[in-house]
Amino acid sequence: MVIVRGMPKKRFTIEDLRRWQQQGFISDEQLRAILPEEGLETEPQAKEKKVGLNLVTVAYYLGGLLDP
Repeated sequence: MVIVRGMPKKRFTIEDLRRWQQQGFISDEQLRAILPEEGLETEPQAKEKKVGLNLVTVAYYLGGLLDP
């Protein structure tokens, strides 16, 4: 009896796919087909600004004030 527990986790990144495409292991067409299928994004997601006042810093300091 074989028990299958869903799909294994991905063990590659978009950088891996681009490297494989540059090395000729996969074609441009294959790369474009793989990206949406695996839920990978070609553009990096916007990261939170590290400087200035934002919701995270306000919550952090407010929590520090409330802690006795």
